Amino acid sequence: MKAGGAMIIAALALSVAAYGSVLDWDDAAIDYTGGALSDSFTVDGVGITFTFTGDTSRLLTSHPKAPNGLPDDDHDWAVVGLWWATAFQDASESVTTTIDFDTPVTDVSFLIYDIDGLGADLETVLFSASLGGSGVLPSSVSAGSEIVYTAPNDLTSTGNVDKQPGDPENTAGIVYTAALDQIVLVFSDGAVSERGIILSNIEFVPEPATLALLAVGGLALIRRKRG
Repeated sequence: MKAGGAMIIAALALSVAAYGSVLDWDDAAIDYTGGALSDSFTVDGVGITFTFTGDTSRLLTSHPKAPNGLPDDDHDWAVVGLWWATAFQDASESVTTTIDFDTPVTDVSFLIYDIDGLGADLETVLFSASLGGSGVLPSSVSAGSEIVYTAPNDLTSTGNVDKQPGDPENTAGIVYTAALDQIVLVFSDGAVSERGIILSNIEFVPEPATLALLAVGGLALIRRKRG
């Protein structure tokens, strides 16, 4: 039983390492507190904290929020994610979203939906990542046809269309294969209007030390149950 339990936990750790972990907004356990400027979750032993700073007084009521599976009762969008919308009063205003991992992770990937707008209404997302305060460059960035990507970290809408969240034209994908412990997203809007973006599920792989702790914790649980 002891050896079998160890093998099960080891297999679980190997599975997480091989296929990665997911912060899944459609999971009932990942339910962002609507309107909160900070919230935390734990996924496969990794603590993940979201913090909103900057011109947060411009966030719409109950934003940021992550219904367990958009569409919610207000929209019919075919996407799931953490959504924050603003009503900026000046083009210089912005909201910064900081995502902190309590231990380094690798192979991080996510999508940003709804980077769009019309005319001067140019939504911009500046993104960055770091490990221990040192910058980490993205491994790849994909941008829809209505997004202008300027390396290394600028995504700006063309101003040609106002599409629905989830449409490929206004969706960007970002991948970091190197280890990191923080991601920062800065959202701004070139015109005075109500605009917003949606952050998809976040996929990542915990570092080996975290996987080892998961295995040790699992063995301890087995021993307590046997005792």
